Amino acid sequence: MDHKIPLHNWPSCVDDLNIGRFNIGIVVSFGYLIPSKIISKFPMGMINLHASLLPRWRGAAPIVHAIANGDDKTGVSIMKIEPKHFDIGDILYQEEVLIDNHILMPELFKNLAEVGSKLIIKTVQNCPECFNKFTKQNDLLVSYAPKISLEMTEIKWQTMTAKKIYNLYRALYGYKSLSTKFRNLNIKIIEISFKDFFILGEEDSFSKQRCGSIKYCKEDDTMIVLCKHFEYIKVKKLKVEGKKIMTAAEFNNGFLKKLNERELLYFE
Repeated sequence: MDHKIPLHNWPSCVDDLNIGRFNIGIVVSFGYLIPSKIISKFPMGMINLHASLLPRWRGAAPIVHAIANGDDKTGVSIMKIEPKHFDIGDILYQEEVLIDNHILMPELFKNLAEVGSKLIIKTVQNCPECFNKFTKQNDLLVSYAPKISLEMTEIKWQTMTAKKIYNLYRALYGYKSLSTKFRNLNIKIIEISFKDFFILGEEDSFSKQRCGSIKYCKEDDTMIVLCKHFEYIKVKKLKVEGKKIMTAAEFNNGFLKKLNERELLYFE
């Protein structure tokens, strides 16, 4: 509006798309299948900016799945839009973006947005000549990034390593909190402290307990939680259902200290 660019709302804008009125259609994070009758109204077709190195991570949440999977790189792709299916079109441009071991999802989202915006400008400036450069996706390399479900937020202590939990925490940061249970109470993990790997020696008595076992560490005010392969994470803040966000010390004082010392303390 500030630049007096005409706006067209979907799907009512379909009636405004007369053949030849616009040269090319561009969509970003659109989320709707576009039928052939609309694509054909653009002489140069339609292109989409997707936040992954297609064909890796086709789908609705490529950034989240890239971090959660522990990928060391991702990127942006400009692809031709095809009717009836998402993210299957031929690729015009791609640019890689490295994924730092500790980057959180919002920061990676911002990095990809900046790279993607420049790539869109490059595409428009090189039209229509660049449209001779499309290459097909390799269907043997396809992976999928479906919408985020509540199940994806659940920590499975028996099968997840500390690194896997940390990656999932980074991937969902700012969007969803990791979830677990403590004595039938729903718990949300708000903040995790992590530096590479926290690994216990097999001689450590804590390592003999079940995965999900917890103990308070007074030295740095964290809750140590045992994971698969003798690894552990340190939880700094968490939220018990019906309560405000609390520190590890507050959780220790309000819940753990009230239990018998012989009782097993663990997240489920």
